[in-house]
Amino acid sequence: MKSKDRSGIALFILLTSMIILSLSIRELIQMTGLQADRVRYQYNRLQALYLAKSAQSLARFILQWDYQLENNLKKDEASDTNQDLWNLPIPFPIPVELVRSLTGQMAETTGLANKDEVKEVDEEIGKKCDKFFSDFPGTAEYKISDLSSKLNLNDLNNPDVFATLVDLLQTQPEFLQSLQSKGIIPESLAREMRDYMDEDELENDTQSPEIDVYHAAQLEYGPKNRKYTNPDELRLIPSMDDEIYEYLLPFVNTYYIPGRTSPAKININTAAPELLQALMKNVSDAEKIGSDFAKDRTEKKRAYSDKGVAKALEDNFGLSSDKIRVGLLKGTSDAFLIQTTAQVNKVQIQLDSVVGRGKKNGVDPIAFTRLSP
Repeated sequence: MKSKDRSGIALFILLTSMIILSLSIRELIQMTGLQADRVRYQYNRLQALYLAKSAQSLARFILQWDYQLENNLKKDEASDTNQDLWNLPIPFPIPVELVRSLTGQMAETTGLANKDEVKEVDEEIGKKCDKFFSDFPGTAEYKISDLSSKLNLNDLNNPDVFATLVDLLQTQPEFLQSLQSKGIIPESLAREMRDYMDEDELENDTQSPEIDVYHAAQLEYGPKNRKYTNPDELRLIPSMDDEIYEYLLPFVNTYYIPGRTSPAKININTAAPELLQALMKNVSDAEKIGSDFAKDRTEKKRAYSDKGVAKALEDNFGLSSDKIRVGLLKGTSDAFLIQTTAQVNKVQIQLDSVVGRGKKNGVDPIAFTRLSP
């Protein structure tokens, strides 16, 4: 009996040990697999980040190249429009055919090379691109948005900028009706947006404490009293909700770029019709004029330079300085948002950067950057 008991106990111990060992091995394999997945993810993410930065550098180069071509060839008649090269998304790695097309355009536009020289350069570039991009991991694409086509909210202390914002909140009847149903007065909302970024603690018109609006909304914070730095800050405005935020986003710029001239002017060649409408004063058919202007701009490819804005508006649309805020308008752009999306295997990231442009040394350093996720 004792021998059988010992055999049973030994068998039990053996089976238990095997189960424990199996579970341990299984857990070890799972942990090893998870660790390998983490390493692969971090490796792919790092590659995607470098790829996004490469595409971003390409976008900055395109911006500066476009600027140099415009200013060297057209000089005082230089302009930025939605037909410019910077507004065309270019994939990265760059297809060899596209590189050759770009170099051909540069040579043709500048007149610095003859056809034989261009052909020789094309062949050399083709070889280098094939070699460099042959085993390049992942893909990326950038999109450049013209921040100069929008109303800069960091200039709301300027009376014309403030008045334009108030009018912008009233240009669309349906949106205005929605504000009224919520008991929101456009001018009061514009004041809240101004109070958030101005440096004082008193409301400019009423001289009441700016914090009162935040307390009334039962918020545990007050106005920032410093410049806007990104669009998300708009959500901190007491009367702001998702509908108002989504309405404003296409028309306003909340990025701060040090060294820009204040107030930042709006590029009439790229501004939305709704914003053009808000820039008009005492014009009964502002909506139609804004629509006609945008249509004329698109169909006739008409481009306005910095110096020709006022005269062109009066000659073509009868908009003199007492009918539109000409002082806020120009024909060129000096601030851009570069949004780059890169993917390596299943890892995708987005890199957003804001840059200025127009100084003698090229594209300005990045003023704002955000990586997600």
